[in-house]
Amino acid sequence: MNTPTRTTNRLHFEDLDPHRFEDLGAELLYRKQVWKRFNNWGRSGSDDGIDITCEEEKGIRWFCQCKRYQNISTTEIKAAVDKIVSKNENTKDGIILLIVACNLSKKAIEDFEYYSKTKGFKDAFIWSASTLELMLYKDYEKLLSKYFGFTPDNTKNKERVLQSKKMKQEVQEKLLRTINWNHETRMQIAKDPSLQFRYTKADIRSINDIDDPYCDDASFCRIFPFQLTEVGIEFFDCPWVDFRIAININTRCWRKIKEEENLMEDEFAVRADHTVLIPYYCIVDIMEEGDERSDYPIIICDFEFNNTPFLRSYYKNRKTKADFMEGKPVETSYFTLLIEEFQRDIINKSNS
Repeated sequence: MNTPTRTTNRLHFEDLDPHRFEDLGAELLYRKQVWKRFNNWGRSGSDDGIDITCEEEKGIRWFCQCKRYQNISTTEIKAAVDKIVSKNENTKDGIILLIVACNLSKKAIEDFEYYSKTKGFKDAFIWSASTLELMLYKDYEKLLSKYFGFTPDNTKNKERVLQSKKMKQEVQEKLLRTINWNHETRMQIAKDPSLQFRYTKADIRSINDIDDPYCDDASFCRIFPFQLTEVGIEFFDCPWVDFRIAININTRCWRKIKEEENLMEDEFAVRADHTVLIPYYCIVDIMEEGDERSDYPIIICDFEFNNTPFLRSYYKNRKTKADFMEGKPVETSYFTLLIEEFQRDIINKSNS
């Protein structure tokens, strides 16, 4: 494979194995925003014209096809759109994304956008080679090393390490209670880590809104701290609403299901809260006393991840601390704890 450099700035996507190109496309799309659902079908094989399907939190569905072609014609592009529409239901008002390893003319992109909308899609995007290069060099340097063996300047990483160290200490000083640690308090906080926080809520604000934080376009949210990790702070975004998670006993794969939905064979169900993680290096300042319109601490953040400060979004079982990451099976270390928790719930229900 030709190794890129900062001078040439040319990434040879055509040198990647087709499955590796699909994996790269999936990783870039997954990082685009917080998804409600995300499925990468490429390696498992698909005859419906789709490599990736995902759904936004507000319900808009995305249909993605990856084409590792050195050249692609308008006819081939339209054929890809037609196949997705003919083989899949509910494409109307969805979004279609085509990820290609080559560059396209402005007219070809405009033709694709127009044709996709005539087929019922709400919007259409193409990520061409030049777009992929820009995304990788600007925002996803780790993927450069993973897929192309190219390690960029580590200055940014060094800055993040120093910022993380500084802000972790500030978080501990401003947001955590002073605790007289003994066996009882350790057991209480192990059971409910949120007890170590001085506040039950925190307001998140973008550094870009510092001059006018309450304007109509300001990025603002109120979330609920749960625990500190080595990477950052975990928050629940709506702790009074939890979700039902079904787990397969044999594969440890999981899915979010409706309250009334029946379990499949070899599944058991547990409860989980929607959780987000803000890394320490995204925290710029903490206004511990709030301001004239908020009685809670205000955490000013760099909204680095698609206009959010959230490095990850996932579900968490409070009692076992097990995480449910989209597209990943439950970790083995938590699996036994989840089964035990499920069995305890069955016993408690039978005794009540």
